[in-house]
Amino acid sequence: MSDSLIVKKYLVSIYRLPGGVRAESVLSNGVNVSNYSDRSFNVIFGFADAIYIPIAGHDEISKVALALFKQRIGLPVLGTSDWNNEESLIGSKDVLPTEYIEADFYITDEQKSDVKNMSDQDVRNYFFGLGAMRLMLSEISKDNTSRTDLNESLESLKNYEAPYNKFTIVNRTNHNLQIMKFQKGSLEKMEDFVY
Repeated sequence: MSDSLIVKKYLVSIYRLPGGVRAESVLSNGVNVSNYSDRSFNVIFGFADAIYIPIAGHDEISKVALALFKQRIGLPVLGTSDWNNEESLIGSKDVLPTEYIEADFYITDEQKSDVKNMSDQDVRNYFFGLGAMRLMLSEISKDNTSRTDLNESLESLKNYEAPYNKFTIVNRTNHNLQIMKFQKGSLEKMEDFVY
């Protein structure tokens, strides 16, 4: 075990080492061991800035948030677009630390009021369809009427603003994401990011 700790250069609390591993042998092999004395914490504070937690769906937010809270892990969470569900985030606001999300979908409060009686999936479908149709009509109005012209125009798209995201197309993929922050019950867009 101490070999894998050395290779990965982990910083390990001496209180979290398995019973058979003696601190002296770990120290002599070059593993950085902290003498942080509070044995109830699983994370050594001051040595990690955030924790990356991908999830499969927004229904996992409350489970993950509660687990982090119970383990007293108060680090900011970095999440994938599956974390982008305001209702689920607000439901966990009392136990969820700061959350940073990369997302391809964000609508303003004004846009939300226009679709307030729709389900989350219907809202996404509505804005994806609206954005796609506006983009296609915009490109067709620029005389891109053949399939080849339209394809070439879409392949060179940069910073096109759809109702829910910007588009910068590279190799048939949108490379524009939004960085969002959830803190104290509020989800806000921080910036656009092109990779």
